[in-house]
Amino acid sequence: MQEKSNNEKSQKFLNEIKKILTLLPRWVKVAFAARCARRLLPLYTMTWSESVPREELSRNVNNLEKFISIAETSAAKTTYASDVPQTKWRAYVNPMIVEALPAFKAIEAAYIADGNVSDYNENIDATILQQFNMCNGNAVPYDMEEARKAILSDIKFLFRESTIHSWTDETPVHKEIFGGMWPDGEPEDWQS
Repeated sequence: MQEKSNNEKSQKFLNEIKKILTLLPRWVKVAFAARCARRLLPLYTMTWSESVPREELSRNVNNLEKFISIAETSAAKTTYASDVPQTKWRAYVNPMIVEALPAFKAIEAAYIADGNVSDYNENIDATILQQFNMCNGNAVPYDMEEARKAILSDIKFLFRESTIHSWTDETPVHKEIFGGMWPDGEPEDWQS
């Protein structure tokens, strides 16, 4: 019964994100993707296998943080802010590791938003929604409820701000617009 309840919560979460995401301007979406990736980045460290050298973990985390920073800077400058071409992203970190997915999807959203893919709004939405594969089901051995609440809080905040201030697809969004990472306090088992 508990599993069904978690699946229902996960589906409700995804439906809310989808509904709001389609209403946001493109660089707001990129800022949102970067924010989500930064929030979920500790999961990469938390699920790291002890059999793999710590140096590799450190290198990978630094590369993932670079991806997130590129997405944040891109949203603020309204252009893809990197000299790292899409074809080279996989050389930095293995994207098949589920905990690396949010950072990959954040940089991909920035790349798409800059007009590198036609129908960018639809493609950005699909890319961002892929970030949340780890927030649903049993992808990670942590309770994702607090992460889902914080993510929903962020997207609702962005929707309010973009509506009040009439943001467009050309409006820059700086990461400083967001408040604290965890509105209700950082979860106990979270390592930021």
